[in-house]
Amino acid sequence: MANPRNDECPDYLDPEFEEACLFFTIEGKTDQEAAALLRNVWIFSNAKATEAWDRQCADEAQVLIDNQQLLDQEKKRL
Repeated sequence: MANPRNDECPDYLDPEFEEACLFFTIEGKTDQEAAALLRNVWIFSNAKATEAWDRQCADEAQVLIDNQQLLDQEKKRL
């Protein structure tokens, strides 16, 4: 998993997202409103991914600390 802080929100007004915007424009939203909705979903998803990334990094750091403490304890016993 890559750090989601490095991700950039796409421009949902680009032609490649026309089909995604269509779901909202059918309901009467403008292209700009549809793009804004998709951007908000992306921001929410990215925030959740960032939280998961932070937890993973913290867990990995704790494992390293725990392993180092075990090594230090083992050295003291020898």
